Parts: sequence; structure tokens; C-alpha cells
Amino acid sequence: MIPCPKVLKDCNENMNCVDKLDQNKKSCQIDRKSQKWWHRIFFHFIDIAVLNSHVIYTQSTKTTITMKNFRRDISRELLNKTIVCKRQSKSTKKSPSEIKKHKPFVLDSLRLEKSAHQPKISTRRRCAKCSTREKEVRTEWMCAVCKVPLCITKNRNCFADHHKCNW
Repeated sequence: MIPCPKVLKDCNENMNCVDKLDQNKKSCQIDRKSQKWWHRIFFHFIDIAVLNSHVIYTQSTKTTITMKNFRRDISRELLNKTIVCKRQSKSTKKSPSEIKKHKPFVLDSLRLEKSAHQPKISTRRRCAKCSTREKEVRTEWMCAVCKVPLCITKNRNCFADHHKCNW
């Protein structure tokens, strides 16, 4: 009989956490094949950071959200911040997503987030809500936060409709 070393006992007792980490990471991970070794390590650290933030989020809010939906929410919020920053910058370049769009798109998290949405006068542009190719409607009103042109007239109030929850 050979006694088991203390290091091996500690490893076996605490291995459960590592197995759970690997299991959760495998369910929804960024897996890119690359010939540069540091790319794999970089994506591994991003996966671990997202996994840790998911655990902290679910424990602090006492809600259950799947890892896939949590990753989607993170990407939406990051994309939302990027779009807002690009719109606020005064550069003349337009991103490909802005060029292709017929009507401006604002994520619900920004559109319904604050009470700071106020109409302001801008240059005359097509209303994002009611203007179509067949019937063009121009307005000089724009939301100060969303940067979307919206009508405010006696007959219709696209500004209020745009900032209402549609659920």
C-alpha cells in the first residue's frame, strides 16, 4: 500500500470546478482554426471572461439565461454602442451597414432605454417611420438620442409611436 500524495488528493477534490468550466465553455465557444498559436489563446480568454460574467450575472440577478442568449445580449449591446458612436462622430465615411439600409435601425435597448429622447430640429429628411418609396414624407424633426428623423404633425406622431413598446 502506497499512500496517496496530498497534491493528488487536492487535485481530485477540486477538479469538479474545472470540469464544469470546460463543460460550460464547450456549449457555446468561439472556435477558430488558426496557424498563429496566440489566436487560440486569445479566444480562449474571451470565452472564459464571458463565462465568468455569465456566472456572476446569473448569481447576482437570480435569473436564468442561457449562455447563447447571454452572448447574443452582449454582442447586441456592444454593437449598439458601436453604432451610436459612429452616428455621433462627424466623419463623412459611411459604414456598409448604414449604406445598405433603407430605413435607420435603432435597437430596442436604446430606443426604449432613457427618457432623454427629445425631438430637435434638424435638416429635412425622410421620416423613418411613415415614409415609403411610393409616398415620400419629409420632416425636420429628429430624435436627439436615436438620431432618427420622425414626424410630429397634427395628423400623426411618428416620434411617439417610435418610442413606444410594441410588445
